[in-house]
Amino acid sequence: MMKHPAIVLLFIIIFTGCVHFKSYFNLFYNAKKDYEEAIKTEPPSKQKLDKVIERCGKIIKYYPTSRWVPDAVLLMGKAFLAKGEYSQAEEKFREFIKFFPEHKACNEARYMLAETYIKQGDLIKARELLEPLISTSKGQLCERAYYLLIQSYFEERAYYEAIDKGEQFLKRFPKSSYKGDVLLTLGAAYDSLRKYEHAATMYQQALRFATRKNPILIKLARAEILMGNVEEGLNKLEELRKRVTDPTEEEAIALEMARGYIELGDTNRAIDLLQKYTNSVNALLLLAEIYEWLCNYKEAAQYYDEIARKGAPLLRARASLRKEAIDKLLKYEADTSMTDTTIFRLAELYLFEFDQLDKARQYYLQVWQDYPQSRYAPKAGLALAWIARHKDNNPELACEYYEAVIERYPNTYYARKASELLNAVREGRDNKEQ
Repeated sequence: MMKHPAIVLLFIIIFTGCVHFKSYFNLFYNAKKDYEEAIKTEPPSKQKLDKVIERCGKIIKYYPTSRWVPDAVLLMGKAFLAKGEYSQAEEKFREFIKFFPEHKACNEARYMLAETYIKQGDLIKARELLEPLISTSKGQLCERAYYLLIQSYFEERAYYEAIDKGEQFLKRFPKSSYKGDVLLTLGAAYDSLRKYEHAATMYQQALRFATRKNPILIKLARAEILMGNVEEGLNKLEELRKRVTDPTEEEAIALEMARGYIELGDTNRAIDLLQKYTNSVNALLLLAEIYEWLCNYKEAAQYYDEIARKGAPLLRARASLRKEAIDKLLKYEADTSMTDTTIFRLAELYLFEFDQLDKARQYYLQVWQDYPQSRYAPKAGLALAWIARHKDNNPELACEYYEAVIERYPNTYYARKASELLNAVREGRDNKEQ
């Protein structure tokens, strides 16, 4: 017969509790460890992130009263964010903020939610979270939030706002661990505004904080080229090219060198260099653009076709559209009948798709002069007026075309439009609509 049943029962309760505690603690510990290992690689390990999500899910499901539940919810959100599954990440961060508003990590959840919104392109919602964080939090979290706010403006292409916020950051946090990243963002913003001297200054300062200096040195050399110091920029790239061992960096250097050769007008040298990197979609794109600039449309079409098979979805779509335009151009150029329709379509393609004003003007003139009875003739007259007015800065010639359209095609839509535009020119209004 058991002498001390109460003691035995107490022991069982304590032992069972310890087993449960150890079980869910191990789940969370392993989930956290997997997450830290997953984000060390680029891209993060999907397999490890799936394990994080699975383990956190078990804690939430099987141990709902555990002290680790809030941490599991937050960690699950981070894992979804790292995987690129933004709607699930948003859901978890919002759950955390709703159900654990007093938790010490609530501001971190707000920060992570803001980062998720930026990834989703909802920059306004992100700023609504970040600005209060910057005002109320301190230390590392405040700096992270401020840096993310700067990034949000950069992502929106609001470069002046990004620069303004970046300069404020540098004054407020002169010793921040994010200083190098902010300087790089400022450099990129100035780059986008074509203020290359300012960009170079920012990149030069960012070098002091960078562990990987080569990508910044490439940006600096590129800035030199864009400032007009082409030979100097190319020399820097050539020296850097001799030292690098990373294939990605080598490719980036080759692309910038090719752009430098293009600036010098040495397209043959650019093509020869790029031909060594035809596994790169970026090199293929630059080759396509070079051949298009040289009016070698058949060669350009071949490269666009290759990009349409290899590139990322957005680039594939862009390349497909470009190839489609080139195919139309080649088809119409090969049309030996050369009807008014074919000639007009060629003019439209050269003007709107290829920005070849001389060619466009040539074909519009052919329709205007040789096919006065064509339904395309008044359109050609208006197009010639538009080119004269907005591209050649010749309003007098534009007026001559407007008057001719009114005289040739009275009581038509084109005559009314020409009259309206003629009055606009005479009154000095810059109406670009046709």
